[in-house]
Amino acid sequence: MIIRAATEDDFEQLFSFGSMIVEFRVSADESFMDRDEFLLRITNNEDVFLLAELDSRIIGFILFGINDKDRLLKNKYACLVYLVVDADYRRKGIAGKLYDTALGLLHKKGITHIYSWANVECDNSMIRFLTKRKFAKGHQYMWMDRKI
Repeated sequence: MIIRAATEDDFEQLFSFGSMIVEFRVSADESFMDRDEFLLRITNNEDVFLLAELDSRIIGFILFGINDKDRLLKNKYACLVYLVVDADYRRKGIAGKLYDTALGLLHKKGITHIYSWANVECDNSMIRFLTKRKFAKGHQYMWMDRKI
């Protein structure tokens, strides 16, 4: 297995993979991130978007969005937007390797703080993963949306 930066050539496979993940469904109307936004996350130089690959097949990915645009601030933030591993490869340390590799890259970019969202209506695996990595529980919110 290798961990590497996602490229535009990986887009279709990554987007298809992400579209099948139930935990990513945060909206009542949309199943996953907009295609154009997802491609932008892969191609921009700001975010950290890594994938885990085995025999030329993507088996997981992680995306940290760097939304701190004011570089003069002391603290610099990144959001763990997505972290997923194919169900057949879970509990083998792949998510941890993606996470640790991404943290190293974030540190090089000067990021001082990270945060994330976790879907509490799923199996709580993401909450356990984050808790194990010393994330503190914050406020609970309810996501509400609609198309107009």
